[in-house]
Amino acid sequence: MVAKINADTSGGLKITSDTSGTLEIQSAGTTKFTVNSAGVDIPAIGTIDGLTSINGGQLAGNRNLILNGDFTLWQRGTSQSALTAAGTYLADRWTHSNHQTALHTRQAFAASGTHPANSQYVLRASGDSTSTASRIVTSQGVESVNCIPLRGKTITMSLYLRCAGATMTASGLGNLNILVGGTSATADAALATSAYDAGGSTNSAIAQGSLPTTWTKITATYTVPTNTNNLIVYVGFANEVNAGTGDWYEISQVQVEIGSTATPFEQRGIGTELALCQRYYWAGTWAGGATADDDHSINILGGQYPTTLRTTPTVTIVSGSMTGHHGIAPTSVSTNDKDNASFTWSGSGYRSIGSRASVTFNTSAEL
Repeated sequence: MVAKINADTSGGLKITSDTSGTLEIQSAGTTKFTVNSAGVDIPAIGTIDGLTSINGGQLAGNRNLILNGDFTLWQRGTSQSALTAAGTYLADRWTHSNHQTALHTRQAFAASGTHPANSQYVLRASGDSTSTASRIVTSQGVESVNCIPLRGKTITMSLYLRCAGATMTASGLGNLNILVGGTSATADAALATSAYDAGGSTNSAIAQGSLPTTWTKITATYTVPTNTNNLIVYVGFANEVNAGTGDWYEISQVQVEIGSTATPFEQRGIGTELALCQRYYWAGTWAGGATADDDHSINILGGQYPTTLRTTPTVTIVSGSMTGHHGIAPTSVSTNDKDNASFTWSGSGYRSIGSRASVTFNTSAEL
Protein backbone atom coordinates (compact mmCIF):
# COMPACT_ATOMS: atom_id res chain seq x y z
CA MET A 1 0.00 0.00 0.00
CA VAL A 2 1.24 3.48 -0.83
CA ALA A 3 1.20 5.72 2.22
CA LYS A 4 -0.65 9.01 1.80
CA ILE A 5 -0.70 12.13 3.86
CA ASN A 6 -4.40 12.63 4.60
CA ALA A 7 -6.87 13.08 7.40
CA ASP A 8 -8.64 9.75 7.38
CA THR A 9 -8.08 6.64 9.53
CA SER A 10 -8.73 4.00 6.88
CA GLY A 11 -5.16 2.77 6.69
CA GLY A 12 -3.39 5.78 5.28
CA LEU A 13 -0.75 7.90 6.97
CA LYS A 14 -2.11 10.81 8.99
CA ILE A 15 0.00 13.80 10.03
CA THR A 16 -1.73 16.40 12.16
CA SER A 17 -0.76 19.28 14.38
CA ASP A 18 -3.41 20.29 16.88
CA THR A 19 -3.77 23.51 18.85
CA SER A 20 -1.60 22.10 21.65
CA GLY A 21 1.40 22.05 19.33
CA THR A 22 1.52 18.28 19.06
CA LEU A 23 2.62 16.60 15.85
CA GLU A 24 1.18 13.10 15.57
CA ILE A 25 1.81 10.36 13.01
CA GLN A 26 -0.79 7.62 12.71
CA SER A 27 -1.07 4.46 10.68
CA ALA A 28 -4.34 2.59 10.33
CA GLY A 29 -5.82 4.80 13.02
CA THR A 30 -3.10 4.01 15.54
CA THR A 31 -0.67 6.65 16.79
CA LYS A 32 2.90 5.59 15.98
CA PHE A 33 4.90 8.73 16.72
CA THR A 34 4.25 11.92 18.70
CA VAL A 35 6.31 15.10 19.00
CA ASN A 36 5.43 17.92 21.40
CA SER A 37 7.07 20.28 23.87
CA ALA A 38 7.70 17.36 26.25
CA GLY A 39 9.80 15.50 23.69
CA VAL A 40 9.41 12.55 21.34
CA ASP A 41 7.20 9.57 22.17
CA ILE A 42 7.20 6.26 20.28
CA PRO A 43 4.39 4.22 21.89
CA ALA A 44 5.99 0.89 21.04
CA ILE A 45 9.09 1.68 23.15
CA GLY A 46 8.23 4.75 25.22
CA THR A 47 9.61 8.27 25.25
CA ILE A 48 13.10 8.87 23.93
CA ASP A 49 14.14 10.12 27.37
CA GLY A 50 13.11 6.78 28.83
CA LEU A 51 14.54 4.62 26.09
CA THR A 52 16.42 1.73 27.69
CA SER A 53 17.30 -0.51 24.77
CA ILE A 54 17.31 -0.96 21.02
CA ASN A 55 15.86 -4.31 19.92
CA GLY A 56 16.43 -5.57 23.45
CA GLY A 57 20.17 -4.73 23.32
CA GLN A 58 22.22 -1.92 24.78
CA LEU A 59 21.89 1.65 23.57
CA ALA A 60 24.53 3.43 21.50
CA GLY A 61 27.92 3.65 23.19
CA ASN A 62 29.94 5.99 25.37
CA ARG A 63 27.13 6.62 27.86
CA ASN A 64 28.96 5.27 30.89
CA LEU A 65 31.26 7.74 32.66
CA ILE A 66 32.70 4.93 34.80
CA LEU A 67 35.68 3.02 33.44
CA ASN A 68 36.09 -0.70 34.10
CA GLY A 69 32.64 -0.81 35.66
CA ASP A 70 32.51 -4.57 35.08
CA PHE A 71 35.87 -5.12 36.89
CA THR A 72 37.47 -7.07 34.07
CA LEU A 73 40.78 -5.16 34.10
CA TRP A 74 43.27 -5.46 36.99
CA GLN A 75 46.68 -4.39 35.66
CA ARG A 76 48.05 -4.24 39.23
CA GLY A 77 46.96 -7.81 40.01
CA THR A 78 43.57 -9.38 40.76
CA SER A 79 44.01 -9.43 44.55
CA GLN A 80 44.94 -6.42 46.67
CA SER A 81 45.31 -7.20 50.38
CA ALA A 82 46.39 -5.50 53.63
CA LEU A 83 45.28 -2.15 52.25
CA THR A 84 45.93 0.56 54.81
CA ALA A 85 46.41 3.71 52.72
CA ALA A 86 43.62 5.84 51.29
CA GLY A 87 43.81 6.15 47.53
CA THR A 88 45.38 2.72 46.94
CA TYR A 89 44.36 1.54 43.47
CA LEU A 90 42.76 -1.88 42.96
CA ALA A 91 41.05 -2.88 39.74
CA ASP A 92 41.84 -0.33 37.03
CA ARG A 93 40.48 3.10 38.02
CA TRP A 94 39.06 1.87 41.35
CA THR A 95 40.51 2.81 44.74
CA HIS A 96 40.39 1.76 48.35
CA SER A 97 39.29 5.10 49.79
CA ASN A 98 39.84 4.83 53.53
CA HIS A 99 42.83 4.01 55.67
CA GLN A 100 41.64 0.84 57.36
CA THR A 101 42.75 -2.64 56.37
CA ALA A 102 40.69 -4.31 53.66
CA LEU A 103 40.96 -6.96 50.96
CA HIS A 104 39.76 -6.44 47.38
CA THR A 105 39.70 -9.28 44.86
CA ARG A 106 38.30 -10.06 41.44
CA GLN A 107 35.74 -12.84 41.56
CA ALA A 108 34.74 -14.82 38.48
CA PHE A 109 31.37 -16.46 37.96
CA ALA A 110 32.55 -19.85 39.17
CA ALA A 111 33.35 -18.36 42.57
CA SER A 112 30.70 -15.69 42.68
CA GLY A 113 27.57 -17.45 41.49
CA THR A 114 25.00 -16.66 38.85
CA HIS A 115 24.68 -12.98 38.02
CA PRO A 116 21.32 -11.61 36.82
CA ALA A 117 22.98 -9.47 34.13
CA ASN A 118 25.59 -12.07 33.11
CA SER A 119 28.57 -10.17 34.42
CA GLN A 120 31.80 -12.13 33.93
CA TYR A 121 33.61 -10.61 36.92
CA VAL A 122 32.73 -8.72 40.09
CA LEU A 123 34.73 -6.90 42.76
CA ARG A 124 34.63 -8.36 46.26
CA ALA A 125 35.56 -6.05 49.16
CA SER A 126 36.07 -7.62 52.58
CA GLY A 127 37.90 -7.20 55.85
CA ASP A 128 41.41 -8.60 56.24
CA SER A 129 40.82 -10.14 59.67
CA THR A 130 38.30 -10.13 62.50
CA SER A 131 40.87 -8.58 64.87
CA THR A 132 41.30 -5.34 62.93
CA ALA A 133 38.69 -2.64 62.65
CA SER A 134 37.97 -1.98 58.98
CA ARG A 135 35.94 0.59 57.13
CA ILE A 136 35.51 -1.11 53.77
CA VAL A 137 35.20 1.49 51.02
CA THR A 138 35.55 1.32 47.21
CA SER A 139 35.33 4.34 44.92
CA GLN A 140 36.15 5.80 41.51
CA GLY A 141 36.72 9.44 40.63
CA VAL A 142 35.79 10.84 37.21
CA GLU A 143 38.29 13.09 35.45
CA SER A 144 37.30 16.76 35.51
CA VAL A 145 37.27 17.13 31.72
CA ASN A 146 34.40 14.60 31.69
CA CYS A 147 32.57 16.22 34.64
CA ILE A 148 32.33 19.85 33.54
CA PRO A 149 29.96 19.13 30.58
CA LEU A 150 27.55 17.58 33.11
CA ARG A 151 27.02 20.76 35.13
CA GLY A 152 23.32 21.37 35.80
CA LYS A 153 22.29 17.98 34.36
CA THR A 154 20.64 15.00 36.01
CA ILE A 155 22.75 11.85 36.08
CA THR A 156 21.91 8.33 37.24
CA MET A 157 24.16 5.80 38.93
CA SER A 158 23.36 2.08 38.88
CA LEU A 159 25.12 -1.05 40.06
CA TYR A 160 24.50 -4.59 41.23
CA LEU A 161 25.21 -5.46 44.87
CA ARG A 162 25.15 -8.45 47.18
CA CYS A 163 26.61 -9.09 50.66
CA ALA A 164 27.61 -12.01 52.89
CA GLY A 165 28.93 -12.70 56.39
CA ALA A 166 27.54 -12.41 59.91
CA THR A 167 29.36 -9.12 60.49
CA MET A 168 27.35 -7.52 57.72
CA THR A 169 24.32 -7.47 60.01
CA ALA A 170 26.20 -7.00 63.30
CA SER A 171 25.73 -3.92 65.46
CA GLY A 172 28.00 -0.97 64.80
CA LEU A 173 28.49 -1.50 61.10
CA GLY A 174 26.15 1.29 60.10
CA ASN A 175 24.62 1.87 56.71
CA LEU A 176 26.20 0.79 53.47
CA ASN A 177 26.45 4.10 51.62
CA ILE A 178 26.13 3.96 47.83
CA LEU A 179 26.43 7.42 46.38
CA VAL A 180 27.33 9.55 43.40
CA GLY A 181 28.32 13.13 44.05
CA GLY A 182 30.50 16.06 43.12
CA THR A 183 32.51 18.97 44.48
CA SER A 184 33.72 22.35 43.30
CA ALA A 185 37.22 21.71 44.63
CA THR A 186 40.29 21.97 42.41
CA ALA A 187 39.85 19.93 39.24
CA ASP A 188 41.24 16.38 39.52
CA ALA A 189 42.37 16.93 43.09
CA ALA A 190 42.87 13.86 45.26
CA LEU A 191 39.88 14.42 47.50
CA ALA A 192 38.73 12.61 50.63
CA THR A 193 35.34 10.99 50.24
CA SER A 194 34.02 13.25 53.01
CA ALA A 195 34.45 16.19 50.62
CA TYR A 196 31.98 14.57 48.26
CA ASP A 197 29.57 13.83 51.08
CA ALA A 198 29.46 17.59 51.73
CA GLY A 199 28.95 18.34 48.06
CA GLY A 200 25.27 17.44 47.89
CA SER A 201 25.74 13.81 46.94
CA THR A 202 22.77 11.54 46.42
CA ASN A 203 23.10 8.68 48.86
CA SER A 204 21.23 5.37 48.42
CA ALA A 205 22.09 4.14 51.89
CA ILE A 206 21.03 0.59 52.73
CA ALA A 207 20.23 0.21 56.40
CA GLN A 208 22.11 -2.32 58.48
CA GLY A 209 20.20 -5.58 58.56
CA SER A 210 18.68 -4.94 55.14
CA LEU A 211 21.76 -5.67 53.06
CA PRO A 212 20.87 -7.94 50.13
CA THR A 213 22.35 -11.43 50.11
CA THR A 214 21.29 -11.97 46.50
CA TRP A 215 22.13 -9.76 43.54
CA THR A 216 20.11 -6.54 43.71
CA LYS A 217 20.22 -3.55 41.36
CA ILE A 218 20.72 -0.24 43.17
CA THR A 219 20.10 3.14 41.51
CA ALA A 220 20.45 6.80 42.50
CA THR A 221 19.91 10.06 40.63
CA TYR A 222 21.81 13.29 41.18
CA THR A 223 21.60 16.81 39.79
CA VAL A 224 25.15 17.96 39.15
CA PRO A 225 25.81 21.42 40.67
CA THR A 226 26.73 24.14 38.18
CA ASN A 227 30.16 24.62 39.79
CA THR A 228 31.15 20.93 39.87
CA ASN A 229 34.73 20.03 38.91
CA ASN A 230 34.85 16.45 40.22
CA LEU A 231 32.56 13.44 40.52
CA ILE A 232 32.89 10.24 42.49
CA VAL A 233 31.07 6.92 42.83
CA TYR A 234 31.42 5.59 46.36
CA VAL A 235 30.42 2.31 48.02
CA GLY A 236 31.33 1.89 51.69
CA PHE A 237 30.21 1.35 55.25
CA ALA A 238 29.53 4.24 57.58
CA ASN A 239 31.55 2.82 60.49
CA GLU A 240 34.56 0.65 61.17
CA VAL A 241 33.97 -2.93 62.17
CA ASN A 242 36.01 -6.05 62.89
CA ALA A 243 35.41 -7.78 59.57
CA GLY A 244 37.00 -11.01 58.35
CA THR A 245 37.47 -12.34 54.85
CA GLY A 246 34.04 -14.00 55.08
CA ASP A 247 32.39 -10.62 55.55
CA TRP A 248 32.11 -8.89 52.21
CA TYR A 249 30.13 -7.00 49.64
CA GLU A 250 30.36 -7.56 45.89
CA ILE A 251 29.58 -4.97 43.23
CA SER A 252 29.37 -5.21 39.46
CA GLN A 253 28.24 -3.36 36.34
CA VAL A 254 28.68 0.11 37.83
CA GLN A 255 27.36 2.82 35.53
CA VAL A 256 26.89 6.60 35.65
CA GLU A 257 25.04 8.23 32.75
CA ILE A 258 23.15 11.36 31.79
CA GLY A 259 19.40 11.24 32.43
CA SER A 260 17.04 9.97 35.11
CA THR A 261 16.74 6.40 33.78
CA ALA A 262 19.16 3.58 34.62
CA THR A 263 19.74 1.84 31.28
CA PRO A 264 21.33 -1.59 30.82
CA PHE A 265 25.07 -1.67 31.45
CA GLU A 266 27.16 -0.48 28.52
CA GLN A 267 29.51 -3.32 27.53
CA ARG A 268 32.37 -1.68 25.65
CA GLY A 269 34.86 -3.84 23.77
CA ILE A 270 37.75 -5.04 25.94
CA GLY A 271 40.33 -3.32 23.72
CA THR A 272 38.48 -0.01 23.98
CA GLU A 273 38.09 -0.34 27.75
CA LEU A 274 41.78 -1.17 28.21
CA ALA A 275 42.86 1.86 26.15
CA LEU A 276 40.60 4.11 28.24
CA CYS A 277 42.11 2.76 31.46
CA GLN A 278 45.68 3.02 30.15
CA ARG A 279 45.22 6.78 29.98
CA TYR A 280 45.64 6.61 33.77
CA TYR A 281 47.90 3.59 34.35
CA TRP A 282 50.01 1.34 32.18
CA ALA A 283 52.34 -1.54 33.06
CA GLY A 284 54.55 -3.21 30.51
CA THR A 285 57.98 -4.30 29.28
CA TRP A 286 60.06 -2.71 26.56
CA ALA A 287 62.93 -4.60 24.92
CA GLY A 288 65.23 -3.85 22.03
CA GLY A 289 68.60 -2.55 20.94
CA ALA A 290 69.90 0.25 23.14
CA THR A 291 71.75 3.32 21.90
CA ALA A 292 75.08 4.29 23.47
CA ASP A 293 77.30 7.34 23.90
CA ASP A 294 80.85 7.59 22.50
CA ASP A 295 82.64 5.86 25.37
CA HIS A 296 79.83 3.30 25.82
CA SER A 297 79.32 4.31 29.46
CA ILE A 298 75.65 5.14 28.90
CA ASN A 299 72.98 3.04 27.19
CA ILE A 300 69.47 4.30 26.49
CA LEU A 301 66.27 2.42 25.64
CA GLY A 302 63.07 4.31 24.91
CA GLY A 303 59.59 3.93 23.47
CA GLN A 304 56.08 5.31 23.15
CA TYR A 305 53.16 4.58 25.46
CA PRO A 306 50.19 2.76 23.89
CA THR A 307 48.00 5.83 24.46
CA THR A 308 48.47 9.44 25.52
CA LEU A 309 48.34 9.61 29.31
CA ARG A 310 46.20 12.04 31.31
CA THR A 311 49.29 13.91 32.53
CA THR A 312 53.04 13.34 32.78
CA PRO A 313 53.12 10.10 34.79
CA THR A 314 55.08 8.84 37.73
CA VAL A 315 57.30 6.08 36.31
CA THR A 316 58.36 3.18 38.51
CA ILE A 317 61.10 0.82 37.31
CA VAL A 318 60.39 -2.78 38.34
CA SER A 319 63.30 -4.67 36.72
CA GLY A 320 65.57 -4.69 33.71
CA SER A 321 68.59 -6.16 31.99
CA MET A 322 71.41 -5.25 29.62
CA THR A 323 73.71 -7.44 27.50
CA GLY A 324 76.43 -8.66 29.85
CA HIS A 325 74.57 -7.29 32.86
CA HIS A 326 71.64 -9.65 33.28
CA GLY A 327 69.18 -8.52 35.92
CA ILE A 328 70.55 -4.98 36.12
CA ALA A 329 67.73 -2.43 35.99
CA PRO A 330 68.14 1.01 34.42
CA THR A 331 69.73 3.57 36.70
CA SER A 332 67.28 6.35 35.80
CA VAL A 333 64.36 7.56 33.72
CA SER A 334 66.01 9.97 31.29
CA THR A 335 62.92 11.40 29.57
CA ASN A 336 59.24 11.21 30.43
CA ASP A 337 56.10 12.95 29.17
CA LYS A 338 52.49 12.00 28.38
CA ASP A 339 53.50 10.04 25.27
CA ASN A 340 57.08 8.74 25.66
CA ALA A 341 59.76 7.63 28.08
CA SER A 342 63.37 6.51 27.91
CA PHE A 343 65.60 4.73 30.39
CA THR A 344 69.33 5.03 31.01
CA TRP A 345 71.93 2.52 32.13
CA SER A 346 75.01 4.50 33.17
CA GLY A 347 78.42 3.58 34.54
CA SER A 348 81.63 2.05 33.30
CA GLY A 349 81.56 -1.24 31.48
CA TYR A 350 78.29 -0.89 29.61
CA ARG A 351 78.00 -2.03 26.05
CA SER A 352 78.09 -0.67 22.54
CA ILE A 353 75.32 0.47 20.26
CA GLY A 354 72.81 -2.32 19.64
CA SER A 355 73.25 -3.99 23.01
CA ARG A 356 70.10 -5.89 23.92
CA ALA A 357 68.22 -4.22 26.77
CA SER A 358 64.88 -4.64 28.48
CA VAL A 359 62.98 -2.82 31.20
CA THR A 360 59.76 -3.65 33.04
CA PHE A 361 58.01 -0.64 34.53
CA ASN A 362 54.67 1.01 35.23
CA THR A 363 53.33 4.51 34.74
CA SER A 364 50.69 6.21 36.88
CA ALA A 365 48.77 9.29 35.77
CA GLU A 366 45.85 8.67 38.14
CA LEU A 367 43.80 11.45 39.72
